[in-house]
Amino acid sequence: MKNTGAARVVFRIPETGKEENDAKGENNEKGGNNEKRGNNENGGNSEKGGNNEKEGNNDRPENMTEVIVFATGGADSNACRAGDPSSYYEWNGSFFVKGPAPGTINIFVLIDAVLPPGALARALITATEAKTTVLQDSAVPSRYSSGQATGTGTDGIIIASADEGSGRPYLTDMTHHARAGEMISAAVRAAVSEALFRETGLCAGRQKTILRRLERFGIRPEDLKDIPEAVQEDGAAVGLVSMICRLKDETDAGLITQDEAKRTLRMCFPEKDGAGAPAETDPDDPARMISFDDDFGKSLSSFLRKRFGAGSERP
Repeated sequence: MKNTGAARVVFRIPETGKEENDAKGENNEKGGNNEKRGNNENGGNSEKGGNNEKEGNNDRPENMTEVIVFATGGADSNACRAGDPSSYYEWNGSFFVKGPAPGTINIFVLIDAVLPPGALARALITATEAKTTVLQDSAVPSRYSSGQATGTGTDGIIIASADEGSGRPYLTDMTHHARAGEMISAAVRAAVSEALFRETGLCAGRQKTILRRLERFGIRPEDLKDIPEAVQEDGAAVGLVSMICRLKDETDAGLITQDEAKRTLRMCFPEKDGAGAPAETDPDDPARMISFDDDFGKSLSSFLRKRFGAGSERP
């Protein structure tokens, strides 16, 4: 399938004293979050150690195992955060829909080792958390709240391991502390990143706009129409907006108070004469213009239009 992401991780069990790790998708140059990491001197999948394919031998040594992940992905229509309002409810076999048609992220994890039931269950957790890091790192917004997405409403995952008696290694620990857990996370991250890029174009370049940062707060393109496109895609401006959004996230989580967030804003914006933070009576004081309550999105867009709109001076 052309929109499927894939990744393969290979490593040696410490009989050889070396480990190998090769997690890669097919789109490293186009902006995916794919990773390639190696712990031996010659890199992740060297001719001397990796997978023996270059030597014409496809039989894996007993002290080598691998994880292969395939993923399909779409997170533009129904990305959500754990705890968001529901989209439908079920009653006696009937479903009552309240939200939009879903997209989904499907993950297939193939582990070349024998795993007991407990390890398979833990592998599900590790793979799910790895998927979530891709969405968090890419600043994917929830479509149902002002939070960042942790998945979509219909994500699925399948994990398969080798049969007992297959001669493959017996592994019991799939946590983040274990090498096998690291393998799963690296492969899932690479495959999900690749799938999301192929399906929706999700990558760092697409996400680096003011609108992408603010759409989870209800901001639409028309709210920013007075701001030149070049400014909306300027990295410094996007960074400024990201910082302010983070203050909102921290007030929502109770990590800081709204007053403390406003004081932070005053520290970040010097007065026009450069003599320190703006006075509280200054009409251009960002702490007066930006509220950290339910009107956050509207107040921030007003501030940005005044700060970056036509005729204004950029910081």
